[in-house]
Amino acid sequence: MAIIWQCDQAGKRYTVRQAGSSLRLYTSGAFHSQYNPRHLLTGAVWDLLTLPALFVESTPRTILMLGVGGGTAIHQFNRLLAPRKITGIELDPVHIHVARQYFKACAANVELVEADAIR
Repeated sequence: MAIIWQCDQAGKRYTVRQAGSSLRLYTSGAFHSQYNPRHLLTGAVWDLLTLPALFVESTPRTILMLGVGGGTAIHQFNRLLAPRKITGIELDPVHIHVARQYFKACAANVELVEADAIR
């Protein structure tokens, strides 16, 4: 697995690693996101964020995500539901940078906002 980007900021080490077509985001060693454009589902926790949306009576037009990580669930929502708008609230500005720059979570219907979701 190759490190394609790394940054130390505010006492944290951020790393984006690539293995084949898969990208992974690690923050201080914690595995935050994995995305592979060839495979919609990852077999990981991110799938659990999107699967319940398949059981609603009508397709949601807007989605609010509290916490973005690398943006894996954003890609899943867009491919499964094609909502008009996805707003992702993320506390960590580095995660927003990684989601946009490396995970390409920057479709026209996606807005990523740096904010505290609890507030």
